[in-house]
Amino acid sequence: MNLLTLNQFAVLLWKNFTLKRRQFLNLILEVLTALAFPMMLLLLRAVIHITVAGPYTFTSQPISTLPSFLQNDERWELIYVPSNIDVVKEITENVKRNLNISIKVQGFSSEIEFEKYIKYDYRAHKVLAAIVFDCDFKNRHDPLPLQIFNDPVFYYSDYSFIFVFLMCYAIASIFFGFMVSTFFNKARLAASAGSFIYFVSFFPFNSIAQYYGRINLTMKVAACLSPNIALALGIKLLVKFETKRHYPPTRGEVFIDGYDITKNITEIRENLGFCPQGDLLFNDLTLSEHLFFYSMVKNIHQKMSSNEINHILSTFDLLEKRDTFSKSLSGGTKRKLSIIIALLGGSKVVILDEPSSGMDPFSRRATWDILQQFKHDRTILLTTHYMDEADILGDRIAIMVKGTLQCCGSSIFLKKTYGLSPFDYS
Repeated sequence: MNLLTLNQFAVLLWKNFTLKRRQFLNLILEVLTALAFPMMLLLLRAVIHITVAGPYTFTSQPISTLPSFLQNDERWELIYVPSNIDVVKEITENVKRNLNISIKVQGFSSEIEFEKYIKYDYRAHKVLAAIVFDCDFKNRHDPLPLQIFNDPVFYYSDYSFIFVFLMCYAIASIFFGFMVSTFFNKARLAASAGSFIYFVSFFPFNSIAQYYGRINLTMKVAACLSPNIALALGIKLLVKFETKRHYPPTRGEVFIDGYDITKNITEIRENLGFCPQGDLLFNDLTLSEHLFFYSMVKNIHQKMSSNEINHILSTFDLLEKRDTFSKSLSGGTKRKLSIIIALLGGSKVVILDEPSSGMDPFSRRATWDILQQFKHDRTILLTTHYMDEADILGDRIAIMVKGTLQCCGSSIFLKKTYGLSPFDYS
């Protein structure tokens, strides 16, 4: 565990301890609830007197032979319902064979007939066991029940690709056997050593999978020289595509501060700030504690001092609410705090998802001025439903309709192209 992970774990413990300390009554109730059950068990154990019966002596019964009361073949019957299904007949006959006695087997076409036999027939006392099946098919040629769906195992993957992938693994395994055989003269020794090497070659996969996002393409290709690692990585990616639908981009590349988002996401996160549409705030933490917590999570090297926190809050006109719990804040103030968190640590790239939603016009205008001030030396990607907000803040404006990009350009270019005046926002 490196120092960064240890610091992040410590600040998470601090956050949880702070929340529990401010909900002291709930903490006491949780502790008492956890202790109530074992205390009840100990109390009952002390009050109730348990009398242990025995010891008793029983005659030995070998497990390899049936009890003596089953040795009379003419006395017992094995019943199965329904009798008109081939599968049920085969299962019942298999049970009879496993009993290893010539017990009489009788079938009934319905449960009603079997019930009449038990109630009114004098031979019913011979019934040793009855097997009743409830199924939707009558014989082996009927289709499977309707709850079984004929969906493919790999729904989104091309079967020809999977076939080629497994074929390459089989060929690589065969050539691996050829390679091992060249080092030995005896077949038994070669088989033992080859099996051991083949088994051990899978072990590095766990380390590779753990740091998959950090290693470069060259190391990944080198690791795939082992057919077992190549198979494991391929299956892992295949399952990820099928279940989580994490598909790679079909075309194009995206670089943030010189890093490719498909290869260097860890380095990108160090200089990335994000303000989601829903506020990620804790009700029982104050504004200053939020800034301290997220600064530690984002690995800001110097711990934020009280003066730095006051400076940031005063910039957003939130200094008087420094020690106010977030649950007492208005929606607009919560959005301001979320914007501050996104800007912490000098993030070079900041993504703001509708940052001014829930704000009154005065607060929205003040937020615009602050974003204009903080946009220097960083790239801000902002989404909004307000055209005036996009006009004021956006150096380049992109308009999307139902997930499809319709146009992109500067405010002046779009107005000139589509003939809009600065007051024609709709």
